[in-house]
Amino acid sequence: MPRYHFHIIDGRTLLDPEGVELPDAAGARDEALRLVGEILRDPVQSVAFGSRWRLEATDSAGNLLLGLDLSLPVAAPAGG
Repeated sequence: MPRYHFHIIDGRTLLDPEGVELPDAAGARDEALRLVGEILRDPVQSVAFGSRWRLEATDSAGNLLLGLDLSLPVAAPAGG
């Protein structure tokens, strides 16, 4: 089964050297979306990555399969 890696870039690069075995690129896309959701639900991780960050999914050769750029407000808007 192929191995995919999920890296986070937020002014520094946090590489995923171990990766995850998944059946195909579609599975890697689903895993990337799951990871983003997990990070966004965790206030400690969300704050640690700042208001702008990127998750990149690569195959074992380092080819970029998916890049997700996130831009989050620093604080909740007034009134809501």
